[in-house]
Amino acid sequence: MSTGVSTNVNRKRWSLVNWLALAIAILLTKNVAAILWEYRHYFPPNFEANFLIGRQSMFQGLYRQAFYLHLISSPLALLLGIFMVGSGLSGLAMRYHQLSGRVLATIVFLGVVPSGFIMAAGTLAGWWTGLAFAINASLVALFCALAGYHAYRRNHQAHKRWAMRTFLMLCAPIVLRLIAGVSIVTNTSSPTVYRWSAWISWLLPLLVFECYNQLRTQLPVTQPPQR
Repeated sequence: MSTGVSTNVNRKRWSLVNWLALAIAILLTKNVAAILWEYRHYFPPNFEANFLIGRQSMFQGLYRQAFYLHLISSPLALLLGIFMVGSGLSGLAMRYHQLSGRVLATIVFLGVVPSGFIMAAGTLAGWWTGLAFAINASLVALFCALAGYHAYRRNHQAHKRWAMRTFLMLCAPIVLRLIAGVSIVTNTSSPTVYRWSAWISWLLPLLVFECYNQLRTQLPVTQPPQR
């Protein structure tokens, strides 16, 4: 039988996880809001705005459609992902978790991924950057499909891991934005930095997550004290 001390320790650990998740959610939501604020330059398109500079000749047809589809679907997917990670960690609003997962998968496969491929092909930063964006879109689709598969098989631990990987891939634009901000502040901004940032934006979070998983599996399992 576990003691009251061990129960209090577990509560403190869960409280720390919840507070950390809340802090990350606030940071991500703040950055999503900043991205949405920039949308005032895109409706109608202002080709003197940062992202649209040099794209006036290609901003038509399929690329234009993909651009606006990506503008709508990506923030929706990220905000829904924030809700799902929060509900999955805290156990709150779990009855909405399954429905949210289906909506998120729909947004990912019908919006984020196809528009992401088209946007990657139309990047002005070269094929190396476009390849990074295309691989990111591919991984979003793959990880989301695997998360859904394990949810269907009721393999909850595997589902959580693949769902978190999906979420990290969706966070890549936020990480890319943070790297760009740091490079501007440190006066290191350049096309080369941007090209490598396109890779780092999803490789680094994924690497940290995989290292964390590997470390956790190697830690010995401690049993609560018995009375």
